[in-house]
Amino acid sequence: KVTPYRRNKDNTLSAKERLVLNMIDFMTEYKNEFFNSHFWFKNNRLEIMWYLHEDNKDKLDFKITNEVLMDLAESEDIKQIEQDWYTVINKIKSGIPIRALIRSGPFYSRDTYEKYKDKNWCKEEITKIYGSIENFERVLLKVDELERLGCVLVDSIRFGENFECADFKYYDDFENLDNLDFASFYKPDDEDLTNFYNYEKENGRVSFICAGKVIPEYKSENGYQYVNEGSFSWTIPQAVGMYALCLQVYKELTWDEFCDIAKSTSKMNKNYVHLANPKELIKEVKALKENRAGVEV
Repeated sequence: KVTPYRRNKDNTLSAKERLVLNMIDFMTEYKNEFFNSHFWFKNNRLEIMWYLHEDNKDKLDFKITNEVLMDLAESEDIKQIEQDWYTVINKIKSGIPIRALIRSGPFYSRDTYEKYKDKNWCKEEITKIYGSIENFERVLLKVDELERLGCVLVDSIRFGENFECADFKYYDDFENLDNLDFASFYKPDDEDLTNFYNYEKENGRVSFICAGKVIPEYKSENGYQYVNEGSFSWTIPQAVGMYALCLQVYKELTWDEFCDIAKSTSKMNKNYVHLANPKELIKEVKALKENRAGVEV
């Protein structure tokens, strides 16, 4: 694993971002114990390299400054790591909804919060993220206020209900997207790939390509740059931007209607990736507006 750190203004050092060690597959991992888990298989011996991130410096010039080869079984943190792993696994076994396990944003569903707010794990997780239950409930009030104003809030949880991202590398061909595959962090181990692709063929969410874009240049007022590789964080702005374009065509279009049309107009390639099809999507939104014109005054 390679991970960055930064030098702060007071000359102290701190991690620039979280180091992700493993994605827990809630469909299979709960059957394992910690020491035969996928996490343990990947991380029981781990080499970590750190590099100093410096603003205004080309990433090719970043230098690796430290490294360590770690045997996790001998780490002073092993008991805490094992405990944290079982915390997640036990929540999966208890049937807690997946959206309640994902902490990438607030509980988008008020129903989910109301159902579990008296549980200790729920109170602990919310307090860890927001500082207190009161802070979190103020967030919910703001969400209500924004929705009353007609705003549509799309976080990674709501996005993931209908969409995902397709991988894209510099050697992929935009004129022939048939070879485009799912981003690696979506895919399971090799032995589960057949089931994975069979599921995606029938039930796959709509994928947005997460790179190969011309974007505003970093720290530039009017410059642009082409970036040939991206990640998941590219996809939500892309989906929301597509929805904004559709609203220019038909301002009454709901987010759910947008999701349904995006799926019905998507094109599936040979890897069963359901690629978003902006031209057909806009065409169908126009058709929906025209079909409703007779009943809208």
